[in-house]
Amino acid sequence: MTVHPYPLYDQLVAQVDPAKSIDIDTLVTTIKKLPTAKPDGLDHCEEIMALIYHHSLVTEAASPRTLPYGAKLITASRGITFECQQLPPDLTRILDSYLTMHS
Repeated sequence: MTVHPYPLYDQLVAQVDPAKSIDIDTLVTTIKKLPTAKPDGLDHCEEIMALIYHHSLVTEAASPRTLPYGAKLITASRGITFECQQLPPDLTRILDSYLTMHS
């Protein structure tokens, strides 16, 4: 399967410090505090999901039809939830880089 380019992902990967340790609880708390409205035209939750999904396609050749890293579909809210402890360390650094970019 061909994975389409994702310039933001590539930019974040280039910025990541591979030695940086990310505290998962802090990462989750920061993501939960992101604004849910789109005053700036940016939906952070959609972008974070795209980063996670793209990472799974690039690094693990995951199927585009499955949810990565233990994600579960929440039918009541039409959302997706992740077990963040299942995210690989390199992905947590990419997400941290994204959050730093938007803080």
